Amino acid sequence: MHAAKILSLRECTKLTQNKLFSRLLHTCFTRNRIVLFSFIVLVSSCSPVRRIAENEYLLNNTEIQTDSKEIDSKELKNYEKQSPNKTILGFKFHLFLYNLASPKREKFPSSWFRKIGEEPVIWDQILTENTTEQYKRYLETKGYYEAIVEDSVALRKKRAEVLHTITLGEPHVINSIKYKFEDQNISELILAEPGNCLIKTGDRFDKEVLQRERQRLETLMKNNGYYKFSREFIFYEATESDEKYKIDLAITVKESISGIPDPITKVRHHHQYKI
Repeated sequence: MHAAKILSLRECTKLTQNKLFSRLLHTCFTRNRIVLFSFIVLVSSCSPVRRIAENEYLLNNTEIQTDSKEIDSKELKNYEKQSPNKTILGFKFHLFLYNLASPKREKFPSSWFRKIGEEPVIWDQILTENTTEQYKRYLETKGYYEAIVEDSVALRKKRAEVLHTITLGEPHVINSIKYKFEDQNISELILAEPGNCLIKTGDRFDKEVLQRERQRLETLMKNNGYYKFSREFIFYEATESDEKYKIDLAITVKESISGIPDPITKVRHHHQYKI
């Protein structure tokens, strides 16, 4: 009998604990539902377009579509003249904070929300057109002189969705490369290792690559004692060849701008410094 009573007490204690745990879970679940419901109400009441004036549209999204993977869309985005508000996991959190501020209050917390938040980006047609022109110019530097860039805007529910559609077309490529040295003394050094040259026949005519080659030659010359040599002595001249989409490239390396001209050639040589 004594053992049975002890077992019964344990069961009662267990049942009491289970009941308390069940109530605790119910309470926590209820509170979480209240918090979640309050958050949903708050987000719904702070619509990103609720303070957008009449005949204005929030720039909700910008997109680029190309017919080729030769051009990086992320690189193109750097030339965008108007970008939408920042997003975190698809949510315009900074705009959400800005909208929490009361337009009629300048003190805390409204001032704090404005400071850490972000004003709504209002779609501007002129900036969209400027972006289109910037994309065209960028594509030309990459050799796509006949690329077609078109923009379209969808306006609905106080939001603007901007789409740039790009048709690259045929790129211009390098057909031939010729060098001209006003100072022949440095020609052997520059032409010593043609495999290191970043510009090659058959490659797309990319102006960024041309600039990197100028930098490479400047570094090469300075590493060999020509410490006053700079990329400013290197000039490119590009002409269209008889064959379509082909470029004949001439690279001119100018003489030095200082020093006494050679009495015979009348050329100012680049000076090589030695220890």
